[in-house]
Amino acid sequence: MSRATSASAPAAAVFADPRAPQFAQARAHRTYEALIAAASAAFAADGYDATGTPDIARRARVSVGTFYRYFDDKRQVFIEVSRRHLAAGYARITAGLTPERFVGKARRQTIALTVDVLCAHVAQFSAMQRVFVEMALRDPEVAALRRAFDVQDPGGGGAARPGGGAGGRRQGGAGHRARARAVPVIGASPAITSRR
Repeated sequence: MSRATSASAPAAAVFADPRAPQFAQARAHRTYEALIAAASAAFAADGYDATGTPDIARRARVSVGTFYRYFDDKRQVFIEVSRRHLAAGYARITAGLTPERFVGKARRQTIALTVDVLCAHVAQFSAMQRVFVEMALRDPEVAALRRAFDVQDPGGGGAARPGGGAGGRRQGGAGHRARARAVPVIGASPAITSRR
């Protein structure tokens, strides 16, 4: 896998599953993707506990046996759905928090813009966000995925920490600091969902 930018390198380590299957046939890849899409819809609609593998297979229009050719259990597909949820959120939020958006803005306006971008993502995907946070509290692998995501720095300078990028060094203006502190909210803050 080639990494185009330094910002994508740390994200790729969190968002890509090294155990992800490689498919020789396009049909197998389509079935795998259909199962993931069906699982995502089922988990968002019914939650983790109320979703069963037959529900996922039915939504994907495949047999339960076909589900088990691709995944060991619903937990395994949930981990992949969570990775994709985080990756999509990361991309959406970093696209909305570009430095150009903050140039010439006052501190309060910068904060308001940042909160709007974060809340828009959480509000748009609130059902999946709720299920992800619930599972992160009780499943060690989901919790590890959440922790790994929480330290992502959209600026590519290292782990997101108070005070700036890697090593606590301050970088850029208010826009960079707002982005470095804001992105972890996707996986870390169930409180944001209650603001809207």
